[in-house]
Amino acid sequence: MAQVLTLISGIGAALDEPVLAAARATLREAGPTIAGVQLCDGPAAPPPWDRLRHEALNERLPPGEGAFDLAGFVRAVPVHLPLGVEVLNPAAQGAAGPAAWARRCRDATRALLAGL
Repeated sequence: MAQVLTLISGIGAALDEPVLAAARATLREAGPTIAGVQLCDGPAAPPPWDRLRHEALNERLPPGEGAFDLAGFVRAVPVHLPLGVEVLNPAAQGAAGPAAWARRCRDATRALLAGL
């Protein structure tokens, strides 16, 4: 259904690895619904569906600081899709401060991409 709505409306979704893992889907299966991808990290096992929203908004980690296969995920991203970083973790950001948190996420992303 999401693919049909995307094709009709022309609106795509920005997906990340944990959402695809929780849905037990791949980038290929998401197909034309993908307008971009976002990098973040977290635990190896996705949370149960009833906790997915909380985890997505509060417990994400900078790339490389969790157990996701982000290198494999990035390698699977079609070259025409934009790649962004979205690491929602208010507690960690509050503890570090916004500028330090942004630098930590930037540096972690650069390290991940440099290792590909």
